[in-house]
Amino acid sequence: VDAQVAIETSGHCAMKENGFLDDGTYTAVKVIGWLARHPSQSLLDPIATMTEQPEVRELRFTVLDASLDTTAIVFDFCAVEIEQMCQNNNNNNKKNNEYGWSVDRDNLEGLRVRTGNGGFFMIRKSLHDPIISMQIEGSSVEDVRQRVVRPLLQLFRSESNICDTIDLTVLESY
Repeated sequence: VDAQVAIETSGHCAMKENGFLDDGTYTAVKVIGWLARHPSQSLLDPIATMTEQPEVRELRFTVLDASLDTTAIVFDFCAVEIEQMCQNNNNNNKKNNEYGWSVDRDNLEGLRVRTGNGGFFMIRKSLHDPIISMQIEGSSVEDVRQRVVRPLLQLFRSESNICDTIDLTVLESY
């Protein structure tokens, strides 16, 4: 893969031509340069035809022991369990077929799962804090509750390696 730019959902951006340093000033100068070379275009023109889901949120699960090692372990466990649910779904396992989940293999940050109806959720571990973050997009709050929150709560509560390790309050209060 010839990746020229690496951008995280958190907003961090690094470019190959700058040695993939996460340098906001360098990125800002590149954007200003592009705007100067294209005065008749808006920075938003390239994405103008894309649609956004009405319900967009980021949730942050705190790792209870505040350890980065535990964060990595519980994230990996969550990812394996979620991928298993997607695999069961793709194999027409009736238990999970109702969720319509599929892993987005084109994603390189965390685990991104398509949930149907144009929605998705993505979980990723923080490299700096004992947090697992989750971005969610869906057609409505109720759609997200049905397609993401309820199945994840059921999964996370059924696994002591997860429910005893991370604070599920943000998901429970969605």
